[in-house]
Amino acid sequence: MDIGQTTVRRDMANAQHPAGCLDSKDGTEHPGQACLSRCPDTTLSPPVWAKSSLWPALFVVLLLFCLSKLPVSSFDRSSDTRPQVIFADMKLLSKAIKAYYHDCGQWPTEERGLAVLFEDPARAGWSGPYIGRLDNIYDSYGNLFLIKHVKGGCVIISPGADSIYGTHDDIKSSIISP
Repeated sequence: MDIGQTTVRRDMANAQHPAGCLDSKDGTEHPGQACLSRCPDTTLSPPVWAKSSLWPALFVVLLLFCLSKLPVSSFDRSSDTRPQVIFADMKLLSKAIKAYYHDCGQWPTEERGLAVLFEDPARAGWSGPYIGRLDNIYDSYGNLFLIKHVKGGCVIISPGADSIYGTHDDIKSSIISP
């Protein structure tokens, strides 16, 4: 018998016998005593629906339903941030290419690529390195950035997710001019 049932039984016993408990053997009254052993069982039982074994299962199903409605952004592939990282890298490379141009008087060649920003090409005026690490010339997909000469300057090109230059997903910088 738990504490809650004892309290209910004691309260009900005292309500039946306000002056105390009547002894069933000799009919004497014992004032201030509860008749727990002599009164009929007056505990309250839970309702029938609460005794069902389906409630824990229903609770688990409800909990799983609620959890399924939470957003799961860490598994969402549509929020790939690599293109934004590539644009940020291109912005830094553009500054390095402009500094190279101002020091050497020409753009890095397409053949040597952006490695001249880090390694000395034995060119007069070179005062690099213009970038902190050689791996800065690779995009976030692991592809080498290309430099392409255009009228009025040059552009930086990343082949994008497919790693193939000249396809629809290539990422190009704006024209870098002096």
